[in-house]
Amino acid sequence: MLDVAHAVNGHDQPDPGTLVDGSRAVLAQGSAELVFDSGVRAIVQGPAEFTLQGRNQLHLQQGLAWFDVPPKAAGFRVQTPAMTVTDLGTEFGVRTRPHGFDEVHVFKGMVEVRPRSGVKAAESLTAGTARAAGVIGRLGKIPPDRAHFLTTLPESLPHLHWSFDDGAAPAVAHGSHPAAGSETGRFGGLDDSKAFQTTDGRFGKALATTGAFAEARSGWTGVEGAAPRTIAHWLKLGPGGPAAQQIVGWGTHSLTPFNPNPAFLTYLRRIKVGTVAGVSFGAYCLDGTTPIEDNHWHHFAVVYTGRELPDGRPELFCYLDGRAEPMSPSYRTDIGSPHAPGAYSIATKLSVAEAIPVTLFPRNWVGDRRSANMPLALDELYIFEGALDKAQVMRLYQKNQTQQKPNP
Repeated sequence: MLDVAHAVNGHDQPDPGTLVDGSRAVLAQGSAELVFDSGVRAIVQGPAEFTLQGRNQLHLQQGLAWFDVPPKAAGFRVQTPAMTVTDLGTEFGVRTRPHGFDEVHVFKGMVEVRPRSGVKAAESLTAGTARAAGVIGRLGKIPPDRAHFLTTLPESLPHLHWSFDDGAAPAVAHGSHPAAGSETGRFGGLDDSKAFQTTDGRFGKALATTGAFAEARSGWTGVEGAAPRTIAHWLKLGPGGPAAQQIVGWGTHSLTPFNPNPAFLTYLRRIKVGTVAGVSFGAYCLDGTTPIEDNHWHHFAVVYTGRELPDGRPELFCYLDGRAEPMSPSYRTDIGSPHAPGAYSIATKLSVAEAIPVTLFPRNWVGDRRSANMPLALDELYIFEGALDKAQVMRLYQKNQTQQKPNP
């Protein structure tokens, strides 16, 4: 949803859906298309916050945005907290987030980028180049990456979907996310026949572990900070194997009392009632209450809205086979106190050296260095940059669809 606040003198109000000078917009999740009178077109991805400053400048306080600027609109500017990008008739993307350096990626033409603090030395960038604004105002070279940016408005929340119908490898991702179909969204390492194989899935084919301890990494960094997100997948689990198994996650597991929740992942764990599915934010874990090691397919979905409850805990919903699953919380007190401020927050870290991208069966989050995975199969993995509602989760469970299909 796009919430817009207008700063308009007098009594004339703009038409719904129209931004004017001074309009401030907040996009909690999803994406929005902006079309300027000058011909500039932009696609903004949430969570985002931006303000229109005149007809030729946008202040992007947070978010991802792609811009297509025609020659007649040269001079269009995008300002972030750390830099100002001046277009010279081109196509480029800008990324700014709470935990990371502001970035500009140039895809066509040329821009001028100038840090807003420190040395403030401007640099002209041409197509195929990208820069990040450092802490003292210096611009650092980074690889240009189109896989961050939407260039058309999708019909659904940006997401990646791995069906595994193309076999254990190459496991290409589909979906409305800009990384879909690219190398960024591909899992590497699944061609190891000693660790993974293809089996019959809930829909088409599925990925199965053979018992060897291995992981598979994609090039996609995942959803950062406290942004809304949804993970959904099918699991088929037999009895036996280790007592715990990470399924899919990203971030870093370098836990400290001052940094207790820098990762986000789903897992399986054996408790008194049997093996259940759960979700972890690092030191904070939520175990399901329904055993699933029965050699039948079960659908597990985790939805984080990006909001906090009155007691400070994240607003999060878990579903098993389409229905709300009661969850049992636990906290690793060896990391710190569960009563400390921020102990239960979701603050996924991506901009640190030890962070890993979206990974299947991630081994660096396992302290006992086990030599085997659980005997399980995984199918129809979805990761959304946004929170699905209850009806959308049920549609995934029943039909493996994210959108209601129109009647013929």
